[in-house]
Amino acid sequence: MVCPPQSLSHEEKMLTIAAYPVFQDKKAPRPYFHLLRNHEWAPTINIEKLWSLVPLETRDKYVSGAKTDSAPVIDLLANGYAKLLGKGRLPEIPVVVRARYVSAEAERKIVEAGGVIELVA
Repeated sequence: MVCPPQSLSHEEKMLTIAAYPVFQDKKAPRPYFHLLRNHEWAPTINIEKLWSLVPLETRDKYVSGAKTDSAPVIDLLANGYAKLLGKGRLPEIPVVVRARYVSAEAERKIVEAGGVIELVA
């Protein structure tokens, strides 16, 4: 690898570096201090898909009415979701939902069904 001669002026060195890609390796990458990776991470799920996160045998117990003493707890963060949206219908079975973000429509539908929302960080 050939370096630019030391007798060149600063402007000549910069032109040489710009003209020949071999010289570009001489410049070290600069840190990007204000870069925030994944700062808007919030995968969403709708209410209509909420019961698909409950295991099938547990879901059957609640739908058939065999288990009415407690409500199923659905932790969205453990399932890879952060935000709950209000599209769709929810069965009239109380449910406890743990999520980071919840829309107003989703909150209204869950409370109408007798459920509870827990916001987690």
